[in-house]
Parts: sequence; C-alpha cells; structure tokens
Amino acid sequence: MASEKCWLSIGLSLLLLSLTIYVIGFGSPYWLEKFDEIDTNLVRLGLWEICFDQDGLTLQTKEQEAMGMVYKNCYWIFHPDMKLASDVTAKSFFVWTQLLSTLSLTLMILIAIILILRLCGCCLIGAKVHVAKITAVLSIVAVMLMIIGLIVFGLKTGHEDWIVHRNHVHLSWAYGLCGGAAFILIFAALFLALAAFAVADDLKAKAKAKHYALTARRY
Repeated sequence: MASEKCWLSIGLSLLLLSLTIYVIGFGSPYWLEKFDEIDTNLVRLGLWEICFDQDGLTLQTKEQEAMGMVYKNCYWIFHPDMKLASDVTAKSFFVWTQLLSTLSLTLMILIAIILILRLCGCCLIGAKVHVAKITAVLSIVAVMLMIIGLIVFGLKTGHEDWIVHRNHVHLSWAYGLCGGAAFILIFAALFLALAAFAVADDLKAKAKAKHYALTARRY
C-alpha cells in the first residue's frame, strides 16, 4: 500500500487545483447571467458583484424614487447604494450562499496550510498521525458546505420571488467552476482518507512489532 505521504501529496495537489478553480468562481460576477438574445436590465450577478446594462434599472420603491436612483454598470454587493436594491442581494438564501461559500473557501485554505506544514516536516511528530484524519474530515465538511450553497442558489434561480423574469437569466460559468471545484475536492478528500488509513495501518504494524519484541525479550 502506498505511504501516507504519497496519499497526502496527491490529496494536496487535488486540493490546490480545486482551490484555484473555486477562487476564480467565488470572486467572479458570473454566477447568473442574462441570455444574449434577451433585452433585460440585469446583465449578470455574482456573490459579490451585480451588473446592470447601460440603460440602467430603476427599482420601484419609495426610497429609490425619492432619490432618483438608477442602477447602471456594476456594483459591489455591499455598496451603500445597493441597500436600496435589497430585493435582489439581501435575500436570506443569498446571504446563506455567501456564508457557506466563504466557510468552504476558508476551510480549503486551512487544509492546504496544514498539509503543506505536514509534508514539509514542520509539525510536531506526535501531531503527524492526526493530520490525515483532520484534513480528510475538514475536506468532507468543506464539500458539504459548498454543495449545499450551490444547490440552494441553483434552486432559487428559478423562483419568481427572487427574480421576476427568471426565464431571461441562466446559471453561468462561474457557478459551473464552483461545481467543478466541489467535484475535485471530493477526490481530494478520498485521498486524504486513504492517507488516514495508511497511518492507521502503520501504527498497527508498529504496535504489533513492539509487542513481538517485548514477547521475544521475555524468552
């Protein structure tokens, strides 16, 4: 059976690939995009940015009418002016998607740091036996959070209570990248689990050898 370091190295490589793809999708404003042939004010939407066409969009609320607010071009989700457009960006599911995606990204970075320290031999000897188990569990948690966020966002795309003209928009490439990153992370978690099994087998072999050595000394 391959050694723990071999499985950890493969797991780390897949994790870094998944992390790179996920970061691109996570930060891109292309989770949702309008069809090219459709003329609509909402051009595209990501977790952190929303973009409107050059004609602008006037949202019909008393506050916006009083301020003469017309939305054009792109806005950061947390821009002060976007508070008036909370019908799109402050939905509870949207906030939960942001939260779950951020937690997934944080866990992936944490796992990468732990694995790099382990493979560089920077962690304590006593902690090495726990690294594979901890990183495997954290990877599974990250995948679950990521998938839940993607499913919730994807299902809500087709609801009129969020976007009225739901047939004018579609899930775009950044959303797909995040889905691909989740798929790759599943395999990373698998190899990290194999590393954990390799550690367990190694510990059993050492314990058995120690037992035989002690038995031999008695005789």
